[in-house]
Parts: sequence; structure tokens; C-alpha cells
Amino acid sequence: LSLNILAVEYPSYGVYEDKRGAEEKILRDAELVYNFVQDVAKVEERDIIVMGRSLGSGPSSHLAAKYSPAALILISPLTSIKSVASESVGFLSALLAE
Repeated sequence: LSLNILAVEYPSYGVYEDKRGAEEKILRDAELVYNFVQDVAKVEERDIIVMGRSLGSGPSSHLAAKYSPAALILISPLTSIKSVASESVGFLSALLAE
């Protein structure tokens, strides 16, 4: 099996020091990486598999909707805004509608 893996970090995670983790920046970064894989690394779209885990399921789904990768793999994707909020604000997330 011959493959390459390119892992992407998000603002304020790991060594990515930009603390402004706005949705637009995350989606733009994902598109930049996808375009790099195609334009610089010369990988054909039919050979690209996009994978996202948890928070990464959003940008991964965005890429799959905008482009045409061979496959999209989601591992423990976020199921609702309420579930995301519960991780940040705890019991206050009960105030959000489904």
C-alpha cells in the first residue's frame, strides 16, 4: 500500500499558534491544503481521501462538498451545535434548542 498522509492542525491546537480560530479561517486553511495537494504535490482528485475526526468533520465535509475527492471519512463527527456547546459551556448548553 503506497500512500501519503497530510495532517492539518487548527488554530489554537497543537503548534498552530494563531489563536483566532474563526470558522472562515479554518475553512480557508482546509481549502489551501487541498489545493496544495492538487497543485503542488500533483495528486489527482480521484486519489484524495479526506478524513476528519470530531472538530475536523466540519472542514472535511466542507471540502467534500466543494471539491470531488475519492472519499470522505468521518470519525466521531459532531452531531449538533448543542453537543459542541456542552464541551465549552457545560450545563448552559441545556438552554440551546436542538
